[in-house]
Order: sequence, then structure tokens, then C-alpha cells
Amino acid sequence: MKSRQIARSLAAALALFASATGFASETDNLTYRFLRLEDSAAKLNGVLNATLEAIAKKANERLAEKEADANRVSDTEVEMIFDRTYTQVVLRKFGDRLLPILETCVERNDCPEWPRFERIALERDESTYGQARYNRVAIAFLAPSFQLCGVRMGTDKLTHLFSHGFFYYNASRRRRIRLEDEEQVHRTALADERGMMGAHSTAVVSPADAEATLAGYRLARDYFLGEDPVFARNADTGLLQKRRNVDVCSYVSRSFDEVVNPPSFTAKRARVERLEAAIAERKAANERAEKSLDDSEKRALKEKIVNRPLDSGHARLPFPYKIYLVFIYAAAYLTLPTELRAGAKFLVFPRFDLEDRRPIQLRREPARR
Repeated sequence: MKSRQIARSLAAALALFASATGFASETDNLTYRFLRLEDSAAKLNGVLNATLEAIAKKANERLAEKEADANRVSDTEVEMIFDRTYTQVVLRKFGDRLLPILETCVERNDCPEWPRFERIALERDESTYGQARYNRVAIAFLAPSFQLCGVRMGTDKLTHLFSHGFFYYNASRRRRIRLEDEEQVHRTALADERGMMGAHSTAVVSPADAEATLAGYRLARDYFLGEDPVFARNADTGLLQKRRNVDVCSYVSRSFDEVVNPPSFTAKRARVERLEAAIAERKAANERAEKSLDDSEKRALKEKIVNRPLDSGHARLPFPYKIYLVFIYAAAYLTLPTELRAGAKFLVFPRFDLEDRRPIQLRREPARR
């Protein structure tokens, strides 16, 4: 029995490694904070709503293939088909990373037909994590910073908003999962930060990440529930139709900013002290730059930085370190309390079983004119 449990943990660790290194990103919202960035809300809302419309169209195609009359398909199965389609459209494999396209296209800033975003992509040694030589995963998977709805945040928050929160909502739809309200979602997301996706991957526990996951749960819930859901079923055809656009600013808060809502650090004391010293130095550097650089100098520096590609070593780890991480994840999965592993399981092992899904009633509306 014990050997079977160890084998299962190793298998889980391999699955976690295949996806968690993509999910487990950190950000440095402090470096170059004196540079003002454009607000990306209008651009992100545009691509988000276009993506949701594409998902609904593809889900309707699958409904039509399943039944000539979509009205014969239950509301619960329609929602599940939408959720499966969302996963296939939004989550993409970029090299070794499984990330929502809504983060990666902002992070890389090179997706065809997407607008260009002003974001700060730091080089490895330029970030506070790199300067302090804090943690290899945190340094390698450092997310760029950008401005969204008046909030400075890392692009990693888009993964929490459009992936983590979505999978938490999907888990809440299962009969055997007790994830029934926002308080439980937030508590689970914070536990995940203390577990597989935070303390045991990057040695960073980020309450800002947990806030973004909770916001993503609210967004996923609003697709079909509440007084003003994003989607309804056509009263005549039974197909999905988008009722309204999503405004991402309804879900973003200042708590996404890791300067306003700072993380805690769980590495050994010497590393934490180096990181805290780097953070103090960066704050002082920002104050000096704010006073010493004139507007034209700031504009020239900003133009250079926002047009950078990602660092050539971004999202890359030495092969021996990858093997080491597999065993770290296996040990964590085997030894951590269940509550510290629950959130990671929602992300890595999502379930879309109709029999295990709680019933839902979707809104019916006449066709849009």
C-alpha cells in the first residue's frame, strides 16, 4: 500500500512539474516603478471578449454535433461543454509551459492579431529576485509587469484570473468538492500559496495571487450565474449566446499589486535577508530616479524597456534542476496536509464528469436582433 502511494505521488509530481512550473510564476512590481505605463484594460477587454465569443461559437458547434436539437441537451451538460471548450481554447502549451493565452500573449507581446501591450520584461539579474539569487524558479519564471485598471501587477495575475479561478469554479461544480463560497475559495487559494504553488515551488507566499484566484472564480461564476450572466441559452434553438461584454476591471483590485499587498518569503534566512536588502535598495533607486530623471529621460528609458523581448533564459531551467524539482514536488505531494494540496489538484487534475456535476439552470432569452 505504501509503495502504491509513493508511486501515485511520483506520478502526481510529474504531472505537477509539467504544469506547475508554468503556473508558479512570481513578479517584481517594484523595479522601474517610477516609469508610468499605459492602462491595458481596453486592449485586454477587447481580446477577452473576442475569445469568449470564439469559445461560445465552438461550444455551439459541439452541441450541434451532439444533438440536432440542442434543446435536448441539459443545462448542466451545456455548461460542461462550454467549460471543456474554454480549457482547450484558453490554455495553450508554450514550450514547457501550460498557460492561458490571455497571459502569454501579454507576456510575450508577439501574438498575431493581438495589440501590443506596454509591459516591463526584466532581465534575470535585473529583478530583486535575480539580484538576491533567491530562488531559481522565481527567477526563471519571472512575469513582466503591466498596468491594468489602474493597478500595477505581474502578468502572472492573468493566469490566476483566467486559469486558476476558472478551475476553482469548475471544482466547485463537483458534488464531492466542498468549495461552496468565496471564503472557502480564498482560504484554499491561500493554502495553495503555502503549499505546492508557492512555498514549495518559488519559496514565495503571495496573498496577491490568492486575491487574483478569487477574482477569477467570481469571473467564471458570472459566465452563467447571478442576476446578469455573460451567457444565456437561446430560447428557440437552445444554443449559447453572449448577452454582454465582460469588463475585467469589475474583477481587478489594488490587492493584485505586490507592492501594495506584499508577499512573504519562506527560503532560508540568508536568502530572505538578501532579497529584503535588494527590495530596500530598489525602493531607494526608484526615489532617486523619480527626482533625478526629467520627463524626456523617463520616456526614452520607458521606450527601451517596454519594447524588450523576454529574457533569453526566461522559463528555462537546467535539466538536473528539473529532475530535482520532480522529487521536491513528489515529497511535497506525499507529505503536505491535504488542505495545502487541494488547490494544485484543481488545476492539474480538473474533472469534467457530467454524473459528478451539480445541476445548474441557465437563463433562456430570445435571439438577439
